[in-house]
Amino acid sequence: MADYFTTYQEVQVVGNLSEVEQEVIEKQFPSAKRDVLEIIGQTKYDLIMEAELVEPGDETEENPYTKLDFEQIRLAETYMAIPYVIVTINTVATKDGMTKATGFDESRKENLSEFDLNSIEKRYKGWAKNILKTYLETYDPDEDDDDDICLTNDLLIIEI
Repeated sequence: MADYFTTYQEVQVVGNLSEVEQEVIEKQFPSAKRDVLEIIGQTKYDLIMEAELVEPGDETEENPYTKLDFEQIRLAETYMAIPYVIVTINTVATKDGMTKATGFDESRKENLSEFDLNSIEKRYKGWAKNILKTYLETYDPDEDDDDDICLTNDLLIIEI
């Protein structure tokens, strides 16, 4: 069983990062996994990981997930990894420290601004959280049929 849902190829394709090396991408997987775990928890993460080859209709009472859930969590984890990769490749270090721009005149290249990086992170993590919120634990403290409370460690996606 793999340690992560996402793959470096998936990050390259979804993030349009085909020039980024496998090693650079894979170093960000633990952070992306941690972000997913904070929302859905280790138990669900493991159950869905085991469901990679389970066809819809073949799920069990012990593991109600299928390969469709696996693909959703793979996409969410991919979305979580992309901002980490972008920040990493957007950092240029020289012997004098970190720099924002390299080259002169037409050959000058500048890194993304802090605002751009924050916008990218917000977009990708927002997409991931939209997927992951369907896997949140819910609790219904009253008599109606609607779940009222979503239990999560992430305060940004609590809904009432």
